[in-house]
Amino acid sequence: IYELTEQHFDQITRASLKRVEQMKSASLEEILQESLLSILRAEDRGKLNLYLLQEAVIENPTLRKRFASKYRDFESLMGQYLDMVAPDLNADKARILARVYVAILDGLIIQWLLEPEAIQVQEIANLLASVLKQG
Repeated sequence: IYELTEQHFDQITRASLKRVEQMKSASLEEILQESLLSILRAEDRGKLNLYLLQEAVIENPTLRKRFASKYRDFESLMGQYLDMVAPDLNADKARILARVYVAILDGLIIQWLLEPEAIQVQEIANLLASVLKQG
């Protein structure tokens, strides 16, 4: 189950990176909004990820190690993503923001699964864009 979830997650992430490349003329806010929506709308992946994460944290040290490794990979991909959407960020700030972005995504996925209509994706994208523009 973990491997299927991981494959699906990788597909979504890589599709988001590819989409960013295609959206060169779009605003940063539009790019962030579309990226957030593509991740949040993958509800089955979100549910599986939460289930497996619970298992990893509570009962399964082997799965915990795999998740820790996957989070490092995801942070690296988010670093690439941030480099594409905000190329003026310095490397240290981009690394920290990649970790924060992953944490935001985790929280938003949980909130989306509980109450999707309460998530104001456009406003969140606008706020993230303003942080990125501050460099």
